[in-house]
Amino acid sequence: MKHIVPCPECESLSIKVVCIKYDEENCAVRRKLCGNCGHRFYTMQYPEAVISNREIKYTKTGRAVVILDL
Repeated sequence: MKHIVPCPECESLSIKVVCIKYDEENCAVRRKLCGNCGHRFYTMQYPEAVISNREIKYTKTGRAVVILDL
């Protein structure tokens, strides 16, 4: 699932990733450029966590997740 972050200045979804760097904790830091207003901004993506010995339940709408201990 691709999540597009809107420009914080003009709320446009016309965003281009200019550069991706990884820090020492393997977090992705992306420098982005708005194609509409030219504003540059940064976003971070943290590594996914492994869930072990747990069960995942989805709500009826599928938008929320409940993690239960086994």
